[in-house]
Amino acid sequence: MKNKPKNTSLTIIQILIILIPLVTYGQKKLNGICDDWKQQTANYVVIGYTSDNEDDYVWEELSNQLQGIHIYVNPSQIVPVFIQLNNNVINFSTRSSPEGLAYTWMTKVKISVNGGDYFEIYSGSSKTDVVWYESSDYFPICGEHNLRVNITDEFGMSYNREYEIKVIPASSKLYKDNFGNTLRVWSGNNPHNIPFLFSEGFDAYETNTQEMYYYVAQDLVSCIVEYGFDVYLLDNRFGTQDIKNNAAGFNSAVRYISNINNDIPIVAGGVSMGGLISRYGFAMAEDEGNPLPAYIFISVDSPQQGAVVSKSLQDYKKENQAGDGFAEHALNNDAAKQLLNYSTYDPDGDIHTSFFTELNALNGNGYPHLTQKNIGISFSSNTINPNTGGWLKVTGTGPFVGTETFDLEDEEKVAGSYLPIDLTSMDPMVIRLPIYWWIEFLFPIIPLYYPTISIERTSDPTYIPYTSALDIVNGTSKFDVTIETSQTTHHDVLPLDIIEPIVNELVLSTKFIQNTTLDSDLNIVGSNIIAGRNVTNLVPVGDVVIDNGANVRITANESINLSDGVIVRGENTNLLLSIDADYSVSCGSKKIEKTINSNEYSSSDYLSAKKSYEIPDNEIKIFPNPTLGNITIETTSSIKSIEILNINHSLVMCIPNKEYDSAEDNLTNFDLPNLNAGIYIIKITVLGKTYFTKLIVKD
Repeated sequence: MKNKPKNTSLTIIQILIILIPLVTYGQKKLNGICDDWKQQTANYVVIGYTSDNEDDYVWEELSNQLQGIHIYVNPSQIVPVFIQLNNNVINFSTRSSPEGLAYTWMTKVKISVNGGDYFEIYSGSSKTDVVWYESSDYFPICGEHNLRVNITDEFGMSYNREYEIKVIPASSKLYKDNFGNTLRVWSGNNPHNIPFLFSEGFDAYETNTQEMYYYVAQDLVSCIVEYGFDVYLLDNRFGTQDIKNNAAGFNSAVRYISNINNDIPIVAGGVSMGGLISRYGFAMAEDEGNPLPAYIFISVDSPQQGAVVSKSLQDYKKENQAGDGFAEHALNNDAAKQLLNYSTYDPDGDIHTSFFTELNALNGNGYPHLTQKNIGISFSSNTINPNTGGWLKVTGTGPFVGTETFDLEDEEKVAGSYLPIDLTSMDPMVIRLPIYWWIEFLFPIIPLYYPTISIERTSDPTYIPYTSALDIVNGTSKFDVTIETSQTTHHDVLPLDIIEPIVNELVLSTKFIQNTTLDSDLNIVGSNIIAGRNVTNLVPVGDVVIDNGANVRITANESINLSDGVIVRGENTNLLLSIDADYSVSCGSKKIEKTINSNEYSSSDYLSAKKSYEIPDNEIKIFPNPTLGNITIETTSSIKSIEILNINHSLVMCIPNKEYDSAEDNLTNFDLPNLNAGIYIIKITVLGKTYFTKLIVKD
């Protein structure tokens, strides 16, 4: 574990306060609240290692799915915090280590949400941790919110902090292994979904949660979910350890997810460093003669040949942050040395070269060969970075801190996605300097105040080169399929124009249907659909039963092959086969509608606002419509989810399930706060069916 140097330097007053009972909340007590605490702002890092043997990992589903968020309140930057709708608890902390050591303590905490009045959530004896148990109640809809926190310390001094709260739908399930890695899953809308496992990227301080990745990629995730995938997001407990260790954990997760889903093959990959983790895992498994049960490998803007971070900036950081173990950790770790083309902590590049030499030798060329396709994605076009000259200026506000400017270097001007903004705008990439801890030591009475430096970023350096993301050697990519954006974006901004190409590659693949019962309305899409009792050795042998009352449509743009073992039962069962060479899938407002035996059947993509699928009166009633801001929903079935979309099909509001779960006689009233007058689409999912209809809000 690395901490700031001052951890062993305490004032007499602080030492006395440590002895006061109940000063620290206690990590054990926090663990009793939630099984999955994650930092969203950090002041310390726990360094650890997991096994490089996938057999050492043991996964289990947890019954407590609550999302726990640690917010370290000392830094004054306004930072985003990502939470799940109706499924979160927030802990405000001043701890500088997991054990409870701190520079200051809180005696009072007040909260203001979205500009409202402050209200008190804690007042009493000094604490390093204050849990806001009711946090979910104050963020009742998806989207962005403002949170302000007023803190009174043990000396009676008051400090204000501010956070951008970003709310996403709650996950469906939570899994955890014996090393602390976690999987959260957002389930698709079909009863027979395909698991999609995605590994996180580089995360030096364990602050990039699954919720953050969901939020950044929500347009892609929502489309994948609507086309029948369960999205599993993998959080690595130690994001800076040797990539090979995290690859072993990734492999164990792939096999576990396949196993709990009737041993079906899945889609698996990762973003940024996650693409390298998953590639290493795939290639290692095949090299050892034990292939992963996955039929597509996907790598999203990953440094397959290395990543670029300014040499001059790295050297500046190393020089100015020497002795600050926390700040150093951003670059002085195993994964960074393996990833970076130049590392200030491995200037000769021995670790980087050794890793890529080993990876490229695995399984012949470092890639899986038994997958249907390997997909490489770049967040840039093959256009040279147009930026030149200076791109960053750092100016100190405290004593003995001067001004430093940085110019773009040659490898930062090649085609490639741009360096994320937050790597140069937030602590601890640049702004943590040891002089600050010295100032704090001299003036312990203001422990929540840190002098800062101003950072002016005027242009963008390349971070993941185009040739690296697509692993291009001598003009040829090692990927079977490559996807690139038409306009270069930052590494942490998902280009909208690549979403549909990605989804088409995932959906329009060869699908094997074996050893399963199809007993509901289902739309199966692929390039080639092959069904039967024994058509693949990837899943156990067994019949494909289309049960009484099911409506199953199979659409392919190349071929459909039904062999022995396909059984259709009952007079009310519908099976419709269609081959369409021009078939493609789409996201958002481009609705695809199908007809089965003259009954309109809606696939789970969003409907066009101009042609809504009216909800049958005998199943769901919504009134009044038009409305002044309050509606009643009457159902004959249990509601799974309710969402309201605008006419551009962007999510405007999620109605928390706690409201309709408690409905009496299936009749529930809902207030729709902050909805401007206009036309919306209300989406209601009940027992495997999703309905859409127009909702009009009047002044």
